[in-house]
Amino acid sequence: MTRDDAFMLISVAGDVEISELVDRNKCVHVILPTAVFTKR
Repeated sequence: MTRDDAFMLISVAGDVEISELVDRNKCVHVILPTAVFTKR
């Protein structure tokens, strides 16, 4: 998966939230359903 593909996947299917912001450092928490990666 390319970086652009991963970015698009997280943008569409991921639940992203910033969990911490300290001294310009950011912690990001991402929840992505495993069903996204299963073949049908």
